[in-house]
Amino acid sequence: QKAKKYIDYVLNNADEDGYLGPNSLKDPGDISRWPHSVFFRAIIAYYSATQDERVLSALTKHYLSGTSEHSDGREVCNVEIMLWLYDKTGDKRILECAVKAFEEYNRLSVSAANSLENMLSDKKAFEHGVTFNEIAKLGAILYMYTGDEKCLKSTVNAYKKIDRDQMLIDGVCSSSEYLRGKDPLDSHETCDIADFTWSMGYLLMATGNAEYADKIERA
Repeated sequence: QKAKKYIDYVLNNADEDGYLGPNSLKDPGDISRWPHSVFFRAIIAYYSATQDERVLSALTKHYLSGTSEHSDGREVCNVEIMLWLYDKTGDKRILECAVKAFEEYNRLSVSAANSLENMLSDKKAFEHGVTFNEIAKLGAILYMYTGDEKCLKSTVNAYKKIDRDQMLIDGVCSSSEYLRGKDPLDSHETCDIADFTWSMGYLLMATGNAEYADKIERA
């Protein structure tokens, strides 16, 4: 009930153009729209319990409002929510928005550790830990809705490199803000436990490979 109070407020107070959320986050740019992807996961959970049709309508209007391309930095995490929404509605405009956002992110952030090409490469990842885990999973999710093998391979390879270079004994990648090494003193933040296991869940769904279930259980 505590959570529903906030969910109801957001759903019932959309801007005229369909945008959901505070005005302070309305302007696109880097991580300004990233909080939407996190809050909308709560809305997804709410929908799974209630089938409240307001959710599908409000999220569709939000993502088709044209207020952001969701391609700058961690804003691209909204691709996860768009693809969930496409799965529920079948609205191909939402799928097109997700694919376009991911393509544009890779054009703008070609040097980032979690760009498509760098995830496919053998290069050691150097990136903010949460940012890496939030974005690296997107290739696996896109594969589920587009069949793009390159997208899936990028996510699979990204996490093979994490195992190689940053995996700690408790089953979570090192990250003191940034991905570090494999020394126990490199440690990790609590948010990386959540984000790493969330990403493994998508890899499990995309591949059916029980290895990813084992990784979740270990973490």
